[in-house]
Amino acid sequence: MGSNTSNQSKKNRKQSGSHDKRGQPPITNNDDRTGEGNEEKSGEEINIHESNTSLKESYELINQDEHKKIQRNKLENTIKDLKLHLTKKVPYNMLENTRQRLAELQKKSREEHANVHKTNTNVLEISRLKREKSKLLFKLSEMTSQRLRTNNAAITDLSDQNRATKVSERFSELYDNEWTDVFEWFTHAKQLSERNAIDILRNMFRLCCDECKRVAAAQREHILGYLKMLPTVNSDTIGPLSPALLHRLHEFQKLISYRTMGHLQKIIIDRIGKEDTHKTIKEVQFLKNKQCVAFVNKAVDVCWNSHIQSPPSAFIFEPSSELAGTHFKPYTASGTELDYVVWPAMLLHEGGPILLKGIAQFTQNIKNNQDGQNSSDSVW
Repeated sequence: MGSNTSNQSKKNRKQSGSHDKRGQPPITNNDDRTGEGNEEKSGEEINIHESNTSLKESYELINQDEHKKIQRNKLENTIKDLKLHLTKKVPYNMLENTRQRLAELQKKSREEHANVHKTNTNVLEISRLKREKSKLLFKLSEMTSQRLRTNNAAITDLSDQNRATKVSERFSELYDNEWTDVFEWFTHAKQLSERNAIDILRNMFRLCCDECKRVAAAQREHILGYLKMLPTVNSDTIGPLSPALLHRLHEFQKLISYRTMGHLQKIIIDRIGKEDTHKTIKEVQFLKNKQCVAFVNKAVDVCWNSHIQSPPSAFIFEPSSELAGTHFKPYTASGTELDYVVWPAMLLHEGGPILLKGIAQFTQNIKNNQDGQNSSDSVW
């Protein structure tokens, strides 16, 4: 733009010179002068602006060069530091300590892993031992309970409905209910004497007890014979039984008593009907009376569950003079001497405590007692 302005000024001077050479004064115009002045000012402003722009550009270039120089110096210093650090030698002791520390850490890691594995193994072993301990404690408790109950009637299973105390309750009910019904039938319907009716009922109960005792022993022998697979079964082939084994046999007989009872009642009723145990039994048609059959069935239930106790319960049919006063209650007359037994006494076991006192007739003199005993022998 500077060159264009100079060319314009040269052109204007030539025009003015040509007017002067002709001798004519130049015609001046105020407006023209004003326009020329404005054009000159605008040209100067443009020149100043261009100069400022060029200066700014130069300053920016200088700043960029300075910045690059600073960055380059920093990089050079960093490289020098790295080279210096790399050229330094690490002491041998530091490397050896590092190796030792690394070896210790690896050893500790292996030990911790082994401890974790050992802990898991111990947990499993502890669980197994706890289960085994529980089984052994249960087995020990069962064996202790069984040992305490073996031939020990004082310790009973309270959930057992056929334990000795429950059987004694049924024995008492037998005398109060079935015995009374049959006794009244004998004395009223069949016109038997009171003593004859008492003797028949007492001896009928005794027959049931003897038969149940025989069948219970035979059943135990047969059970052992089947278990040992013996061709013949008797007391000689079975041999003596240990208390623990005998107790288990009694418990097994209790478990299957509901299957045995009906068959056993039929056996005893058939025996009463076939054997000539007492002529009065056939004369009064004992087995055709429902009350008499009910008495026999209830008596079989009491006798069977008494003989399969461990140890078996016992009945006193012929007491001594000492036991008569302590184990029996008077029937209709009291005294110092025993006349006859109306109903037997029940013991927890042979020679054991009384479960239920018997009923007996007493007298004041021995002569009357002997007469009563002879009368009793004559009717059975």
